[in-house]
Amino acid sequence: REGASRLEVTFYTNVYVFVIMTLLGGGSGHIAGAYTFVTNDAWGLTMLGLYTVVAYVAISFHMKVVEKYGSVIAVLVGNARKAGTIALSFLLFPKPFSMLYVFG
Repeated sequence: REGASRLEVTFYTNVYVFVIMTLLGGGSGHIAGAYTFVTNDAWGLTMLGLYTVVAYVAISFHMKVVEKYGSVIAVLVGNARKAGTIALSFLLFPKPFSMLYVFG
């Protein structure tokens, strides 16, 4: 067997991001505020738990697409999903159109 499991990829990715975000955001006070919010508000803790589950499911689906169809198809699927999300946001939250959206 070659490579890492989905659980290993998820764990190490989250550890790396945690370390980087702690180093970058440590002096700004955002980490202390986030900790206070999560520990003092049940809604914050619920949202953190929900985010964790959704992120794990999303990563699992992405890893399955990579495993079954390859990395190029996985990138194309991810980009199509993002384009669909942007189109849906324009439909659900109408706003005046600007050519800057096209360039963006």
